Amino acid sequence: MGSLNKRILSDSRFVDQSLRSVGDGLLVAGVGGQIVFVNRRSTEILGMKERSLLGSDLFQRLDQPEKTLAETLEKVVVDRATVEREVTLGKSSPKHFIVRLSPVCENSSERGAVVGIVASLSDITKQRELQQMKTEIMTLVTHELRTPLTAIQE
Repeated sequence: MGSLNKRILSDSRFVDQSLRSVGDGLLVAGVGGQIVFVNRRSTEILGMKERSLLGSDLFQRLDQPEKTLAETLEKVVVDRATVEREVTLGKSSPKHFIVRLSPVCENSSERGAVVGIVASLSDITKQRELQQMKTEIMTLVTHELRTPLTAIQE
């Protein structure tokens, strides 16, 4: 094997390991939505083994509503735009995620044909919990302040 082949193989392994090490869930699919790559974090998030995810439909795995699927595909594949949505996954202990769907273009200028879709899942559960606590505290404080003010006004 020539030194160029060794270098290409080494670079390919490095990129593969890098993608597998990303802290967010990462799924890569073809234009039709068939998953061709998943990292370890995405298997944890979706609660499925890699072999079960590979070849399955990206949009089904992300609980993408059927009514918005065509619109989402059009934005990503035709307009070459990134689409962000908040989703809740898990029944017993729901987790909140920002899902970003981005096009993979044939060349880096984003003018080439779209050849795939990258989906990243960022866990925002803690932020949602903090937001909920903030809302509850504000409601409590507002209520507690109103009670004495009402008594003073009477």
